[in-house]
Amino acid sequence: MIVSDSLLVDVLLISALGISVISLAAALLCFSLLRKQAAANIQLFQKLEKSQQMSNSNTVRLGKRLVALEKQLLAVEQGSSAASRETPDPSSNVVLDESLKDALSLLNAGLPPEEVARRCGISKAEASLMKLMRTHAQQSVAA
Repeated sequence: MIVSDSLLVDVLLISALGISVISLAAALLCFSLLRKQAAANIQLFQKLEKSQQMSNSNTVRLGKRLVALEKQLLAVEQGSSAASRETPDPSSNVVLDESLKDALSLLNAGLPPEEVARRCGISKAEASLMKLMRTHAQQSVAA
């Protein structure tokens, strides 16, 4: 019986060791897969950020084109209308969204578009476009 008890203990110890090795291998495999997934996530975030930057840059570019078209339209209207016709006051535009109204006041106070975007919860592109429009309006009034 002593031999069979020690044999049973040896078999149980070897089984426990085998299970531990299998568990360790599974843990290492999971860790390896987790690292690969983290690297893939980082690449996806970088692609997303690049795409967002391109979108923001396109928005600003479209805003500049819009300003240029407004200038052309204003020139056409002035050329075809009577000399007594007044140009609309750019500061009389109605701002419907409260966050945009706050953003406009912060831009008027001289804050950079990045800070305005952070404080008002709007995109940097929107804040940059608002700054561009404000600068254009100031130049139009000064001219």
